[in-house]
Amino acid sequence: MKPRSVGRILALVVLLLTGRSLPGASAESLPWLATQENAGIVYFAYTSPPRIERYDLAAQVWLSDIGLAEAPTAFTVDPGNLFVSFGRRTSRFTLAGTGETHLKNTPANVSWLAVMSNQLLLQAGGDFWNLNKLTGAELDTASYFYSLRGVTAAPTLRKIFGRTTGISPSDIVVLSVNADGTFGTQNDSPYHGAYPDASQTYVFPGEARVTDDSGIVYNANNLSYANSLGGRFDDLAFYGDLPIVLRSGELFSYSNAFLETGRYKPARTPLKIAVRNGFVFSFYQGTSGIEAEHFSIDLLAPSEPGQPVDPNGLAYVPDAVVQGTDDVVYLLSRANLSVFRWSIPLRRYLETIPLVEAPSYMAYSAATHRLYLAYPSSAIRQIDLATSTHETPFANLPQEPRGLSTAGAYVFACDPSGAWATHYVYHPDGSLLAQRDWNYISAEYVWSEANRRMYFFRDDTSPNDVHWEEIRADGSLGNEGESPYHGEIRTLHPIRVSPEGSLVVLGSGEIFDAHTLVRTDALSNDVSDAAWNQGTLFTLRPAGGGSEIQRWGQNYSISAQRTLPGTPIRLFGRGDHLLALTGVDGIPRFSLWDNALNEFSAPSPPLDLGGGRFTVAVLWRTPDGGTGVGHGSQLTSDTGTFWFFDPANVEMIIKVLDGCSFNHRLWVFAGGLTNVQVEIVVVDNLTGEQQAYTNPQGASFQPIQDTAAFTGCPASLAGAAPGQPLLATGASLLLNNSRFNVETTWQTGSGASGTGQPVPLTSDTGYFWFFAPSNAEMVVKVLDGCAVNGHFWVFAGGLTNVQTSLLVTDSVTGATRTYVNPQGTAFQPIQDTAAFACH
Repeated sequence: MKPRSVGRILALVVLLLTGRSLPGASAESLPWLATQENAGIVYFAYTSPPRIERYDLAAQVWLSDIGLAEAPTAFTVDPGNLFVSFGRRTSRFTLAGTGETHLKNTPANVSWLAVMSNQLLLQAGGDFWNLNKLTGAELDTASYFYSLRGVTAAPTLRKIFGRTTGISPSDIVVLSVNADGTFGTQNDSPYHGAYPDASQTYVFPGEARVTDDSGIVYNANNLSYANSLGGRFDDLAFYGDLPIVLRSGELFSYSNAFLETGRYKPARTPLKIAVRNGFVFSFYQGTSGIEAEHFSIDLLAPSEPGQPVDPNGLAYVPDAVVQGTDDVVYLLSRANLSVFRWSIPLRRYLETIPLVEAPSYMAYSAATHRLYLAYPSSAIRQIDLATSTHETPFANLPQEPRGLSTAGAYVFACDPSGAWATHYVYHPDGSLLAQRDWNYISAEYVWSEANRRMYFFRDDTSPNDVHWEEIRADGSLGNEGESPYHGEIRTLHPIRVSPEGSLVVLGSGEIFDAHTLVRTDALSNDVSDAAWNQGTLFTLRPAGGGSEIQRWGQNYSISAQRTLPGTPIRLFGRGDHLLALTGVDGIPRFSLWDNALNEFSAPSPPLDLGGGRFTVAVLWRTPDGGTGVGHGSQLTSDTGTFWFFDPANVEMIIKVLDGCSFNHRLWVFAGGLTNVQVEIVVVDNLTGEQQAYTNPQGASFQPIQDTAAFTGCPASLAGAAPGQPLLATGASLLLNNSRFNVETTWQTGSGASGTGQPVPLTSDTGYFWFFAPSNAEMVVKVLDGCAVNGHFWVFAGGLTNVQTSLLVTDSVTGATRTYVNPQGTAFQPIQDTAAFACH
């Protein structure tokens, strides 16, 4: 036995206010006793004065009330009848409330009614009754071990669902009803209180699933866990078979996979919702009673984050810090609803990832290059960094998360469900692969790929201890273990595992064998963080009002140490360098150190344009995870190129233009000859403004024509030196050892036309200017791809939107290729990898 825990473009809203007074009713008599929707009519039963109100969803009007002689205790309707219980007496009426037929008296007050085919089910006290719905003839009665509340019926399955009452722990229960009207067995779920208590159950259309108002979804056939609706809710309706929940006055829509697809908060707080013909109907408390409004379901759109926060000079304490395989450090700031990104190669922040709300946890997977964010609502969202910086739904935990990590490509999470806590493993597609309760909550979960183990503390249990749990290659949970000490070690975070999987180091400085968790040694001081680089252990700790990096040598003696300003935050090993993150006056500071603990500052390769006013930095990433910095070369005062892999192979051209006389803005134009992921940061060194642009992985470089990039207009670019006159070398470029002749013509929208003036850059690459030698308009290269696919390749990118015609001629074979960019269209990238056959 384990120790017990001690611890969109929004659609135009269509509102139809059809409020009307509730005669004789006051706000104190609300809410209603019960509601039900049948055949497009929503029924509301009240006890004072006794009545049933009706709202027609199709006609969008209130119908006349049905007066009742006594206060009802339960009611239900079917296509032809209204059934009402008045305490112990149950009667049948017409749908208009006339022609009462007495059906049954019961020993206790009836609290629930439902129709199954020609049978009427009653719950009276702890017993259930089944009657012929027309005559009241008794078919069966039964008493069960569990008393139920929040009961609902699945007529096709012939099952009744409810939550247990008066017993702990609470559970969801199913009761079967035989075709002859007799009652069958009563069974509870296999979880026995593992999930939160609830007061009402709901059956999904098609009756394959059932949920309760805790948000847990079960399979109706066996009450096994199916998914989660992201937490407790107040009401539930369906758009087809897609759930829409009302939660704290806000509407949330979900997909068939129970991932959030949108949300909307009406101005008036709904008490109940219904859905019909693409509209959501909200019933709310008006000035004199219940009123109704409806609006397009299209209003339930994904929430959009606010404008990105500029982290430069911002005082904030990161709530989580991870390092990506792209050499970018991702810093979660809940207070700023942001994930800040700091590029190690560029030595600067990239564009911020804004968030809609504050997550509880952030994790990163090097295997998939994704960020994962877990929210108090129980939702886990992902950001696929290879293609986007926008969040998308990933999965929902049963309850609020208490931990998040990754195990290779898998996502690992913890919540307080089950006995003590439950650990979960999710596939990268969001499907649940494994879960295990009787588990522990830890402030961090640290994965060792070498050992296929997750290491953690049991921070919710006394005495605390260090544990591990195996996650197999198929995502299943395997063996588990713990240290042999049980309170004899100082369980001080963080937990760090050496890359090869041999050692575990704790914040207490104690060192353990990672396989046995037997203590093998100790450092001479506590540490705030630890990292290995090229087999050597380095640590970061507070010292003398600042921070200190320590390098540990033989027998864990200190072989070197360096002080640096600020309080310690994180330490990462990267290649042959270390990255230390400290907080100086509350502002994160990044510093690089070599293994000898000399501060390292690699030369920054950005491109300066406009006489130094603008700095352009480029970071690239290949599909296999390779990263690097673009190397810039200036062409003119306002234009430059970048190469990534080979100085002879130009990949991108960019220019910053003075558009002040047109729209009081400075413009950024760029074109590329690549399809790898590219991140571009342009900084105005005069004003501090910056713009970031991204080309997604695998996409032909899309032209950038940002004519509103920067404010702060001068008469001309401040400090810009005029470019050197660039003279044409003839009417065409000769590329790829002069085998290919490249020429271009242009025409403006006003009819002006001309020939592009060529300027060679390398043996394979050149560019053309149209209107002025200092203004490059198009770059082109011809590559030898014969060894790859038996063809020469033609790549071109442009910084223009005038009509262009590019003619490439193979002087050996006489073959030609013509590429045309239409008038008024941003120059579309040309990446023709089958342009010319190799002969």
